[in-house]
Amino acid sequence: MSTTKRGGHDGPVGKAVLVCRDCDREAHVDGDWAVTEYELGGDRHRVYQCPDCWHTLVVQPVFEDGVPVPA
Repeated sequence: MSTTKRGGHDGPVGKAVLVCRDCDREAHVDGDWAVTEYELGGDRHRVYQCPDCWHTLVVQPVFEDGVPVPA
């Protein structure tokens, strides 16, 4: 997947694209973001971080068939 810098781009960004608000890096959600998983309250969560500046973009629970996945 290609990665670009927004560089003042004000146009719409696709739904499957993440944008780092700290350094303006943008890439497809399946791109080269740093993705880790951890346990919180008995459920697994996935964290997406920018590999350039390490800003946390998204923290979300991991689901299977609409049900949170236990750790």
